[in-house]
Amino acid sequence: MATSIIRTVVPIIVGAIASALATVGFQLSDKGQELIGTVLGALIAIVYYVAARALEQKFPAAGALLGKPSRPVYFDKTPFDTDTAEEIEPDDTDDIPLDELPDADNPVDEDLEALAAAEVDNTPPAEGYRPRH
Repeated sequence: MATSIIRTVVPIIVGAIASALATVGFQLSDKGQELIGTVLGALIAIVYYVAARALEQKFPAAGALLGKPSRPVYFDKTPFDTDTAEEIEPDDTDDIPLDELPDADNPVDEDLEALAAAEVDNTPPAEGYRPRH
């Protein structure tokens, strides 16, 4: 977490310093100077961060421009099983895997015909139905 905070804060600091330096010498009212400094600081921070990340994609050592050369690593801390339901153990002692059924590799022709007949829909078409092909 510290890495992500550092890599967020560094561009903000760079933007603040750069905007303070950029507004030196301008004669504006206090509110005008404050507004321009804030907007300019935000824009400089965004540009700085985006440029540093783009450089980091090609040159991983450029991550140091964001305060730390290593990218933050995120992971989920929640346990895998978060439900509170009672776990039920299935009783599979009498189940036979399908690939171990007798003659699973050589089905009887009657079995195939029964399966094919079950797949056929004998419902008559609606009145006035004409296929488009």
